[in-house]
Amino acid sequence: MIFRVLLTLLLASVAQVACAQGGSDYPALQKQADEVAKATVANDFAKVADYTHPKLVQKMGGRERLITRIQQAADEIKGVGVTLIGAEMGKPSQIEKIGSVIFAVLPMKMIMRMPDGKYEGQSSMMAISEDGGQQWKFLDGTIDQAHFEILFPEVKGKVAVPTLDPEPKRIGN
Repeated sequence: MIFRVLLTLLLASVAQVACAQGGSDYPALQKQADEVAKATVANDFAKVADYTHPKLVQKMGGRERLITRIQQAADEIKGVGVTLIGAEMGKPSQIEKIGSVIFAVLPMKMIMRMPDGKYEGQSSMMAISEDGGQQWKFLDGTIDQAHFEILFPEVKGKVAVPTLDPEPKRIGN
């Protein structure tokens, strides 16, 4: 149970992590997701906030408050011995262009070191581009369908947010 809570907190706070391998139709998606990954692993939460979609930044109370909340969550996780050590982003499982906005769903694998070993967690990231795929903003996979549709009502019935698998699997010592 504690691992489920920790993983959920980790994903909610810093899961905008990606070492992108997909998105060949949108090469900027791969590059920018990789930049988010490097920033997250380096604890550069200001850069992570810069890549977070503005609608979520606003909902979280602004950029500085978002950075503070991410840092607090990272500190709490680190305090119980959990460290993010890597992430891999898969190829987009869904890409939908709705009007002038492109939505992509990217599966994500996160690798964490916990006090009793190394674990892998599965999640996803939502990527949104409003300029034809040149610039991407991200939402982590802890957002559920209802909240995603509140932020982006135009996606209703068109973009499916994958269900989060909050139970990490042990992969080593």
